[in-house]
Amino acid sequence: MYLYNTKPIESNKYYYKVNPNSNFMPTVVDDVFNIMINNENKKEYASLIISETLDLNFNYVFNNIIFLNNKLNKDKIKETTKTVDLLCLVGEYLVLIEMNRFPDVNRLIRNIEYLFKVFTNIRKKGEGYNYKKVRLINIDNYIFKGINEKMIKYRLSNIDKDKFHYLTDICEVYHIFLPNIRKVRYNIDKLSRLDRFMLVMNEEEEKEIEKIIGGDKIMKKYREDLKGILEEGLITLEEHEEIERHYMRDRDASIRLEGMNKGMNKEKTSIAKNLLKEKMDISFISKVTGLSENKILSLK
Repeated sequence: MYLYNTKPIESNKYYYKVNPNSNFMPTVVDDVFNIMINNENKKEYASLIISETLDLNFNYVFNNIIFLNNKLNKDKIKETTKTVDLLCLVGEYLVLIEMNRFPDVNRLIRNIEYLFKVFTNIRKKGEGYNYKKVRLINIDNYIFKGINEKMIKYRLSNIDKDKFHYLTDICEVYHIFLPNIRKVRYNIDKLSRLDRFMLVMNEEEEKEIEKIIGGDKIMKKYREDLKGILEEGLITLEEHEEIERHYMRDRDASIRLEGMNKGMNKEKTSIAKNLLKEKMDISFISKVTGLSENKILSLK
């Protein structure tokens, strides 16, 4: 399954969005995530996500979690420069959590890039090849074509379906699909604890949330804390709208740049083909077009 080669399905029906007529903000909003999840003072919430996703004991995670990119209380301090939403150490595991609010395949690929950067740079001097196990947890506010599961785990593996085996489990990538969880939110008995927490983080309807929480003390406290930060005005609708405008602007610029690059590459390819017809030297064509010699040879 080649997830990143498939376009995200943009269906507004299942997206968690900010309702301008309400004071509620879902945790898919970056500022809410930073205050509620990427916060040492509220570490039970990140611990719940990690323990349920990686199938680890909650108390073990809670007692061992170390926030690596967060040494300040996010209640009042916003981090403006970061490469991942949350990075932490839990025993032998390095865990990255990324809240992917908008459909952006390039961002998913950048998350993979950061996973491998962390994997190769985390060793201390003198440790030799004592690598940590790296786990990237993507919480996706959208779905991909043909994906009906609520969560999928990926590892490095071979591509032979008849003789399938993993190469290594040292790096794993998880995708949690919020829209697919939301589709079955009324079947509470079929929801895992992780499913329920994802709904508690993002659903606005209080009566429905009470049923989903049941007797779970951590989930109940989460809603109380979330209500508190929104009432205190630590995150405002105006700030959120400004962030969203920046995102849409950057996304549109990225689309335009991608289109320009495709047009330029098409033009270079056309020039190279014409020069090949004139039997021009490969190295000369490469200098003129900027295409690699291997690429030019493939055009013959």
